[in-house]
Amino acid sequence: MIKVKEVMSDNVCSVLPSATIGEVALQMKKLNVGCMPVCTDRGFPKGVITDRDLVLSIASSGSNSFDIMKKAEEMMTTRIIKIDKEASVHEAALLMSKNKVRRLLVTQGEMLIGILSLGDIASQKIFLDEAGDVLGAISKKETTS
Repeated sequence: MIKVKEVMSDNVCSVLPSATIGEVALQMKKLNVGCMPVCTDRGFPKGVITDRDLVLSIASSGSNSFDIMKKAEEMMTTRIIKIDKEASVHEAALLMSKNKVRRLLVTQGEMLIGILSLGDIASQKIFLDEAGDVLGAISKKETTS
């Protein structure tokens, strides 16, 4: 059984809740990442900001009225989907599918130690089918009755 800690990205950066959205966007560009965890000064995850969150916020506010001084804590998604570093990659894939997310925050106890992305799973030949299943589940449109 391959564990999350064996395939995750462990060079994760985060921002404080008090960081401005402008700072978050610059950091994401600099690091070439699509997701920025928002953590306390002790490394405990409080939320996440994705590139999609930024784009949707700009689009909904109009480019002339977007406030880059807004704090990360005002924009972050607080529904954090996380997994322990000792969990199996199979468990992680199921969690991604269930929650329709492409990234999981990886924790040791309550502390953020990495991020596991769908790309990390797909890069492992043994998990190509699972990565495809996760992508299919994420992409599946909800039907309403």
